[in-house]
Amino acid sequence: MTVRLRDLLLGLRDLHLGNAPVIVHSSLKSFGQVEDGAETVVNALGSVFATVMMPTFTYKAMVIPLTGPDNNAITYGSGADLNRRTSPVSGTLGYNVGTIRVFTTIQNSNLREG
Repeated sequence: MTVRLRDLLLGLRDLHLGNAPVIVHSSLKSFGQVEDGAETVVNALGSVFATVMMPTFTYKAMVIPLTGPDNNAITYGSGADLNRRTSPVSGTLGYNVGTIRVFTTIQNSNLREG
């Protein structure tokens, strides 16, 4: 059986979470065969919930502090201009995470000082 967008929408609405933000940690494979893959899952989540949070860690993104101890082989402040959105997501996190990062309506959180 192929899981379609309508199936996901009905299932997610049946959770009755209202306007609560949701944190999603999912595996595309656990859904079975999904029509149009991860894009369908992400569309369903974005259609049902106002706020969807999903870990999007990438091993290529590194938070480099502005200051720190001397002589530890790092150039402090050198990562402030990195565009984490263009870094590929670690393959261990799955297709749903990789898909949610490239949606134009998604806002990535940024680490802020203070």
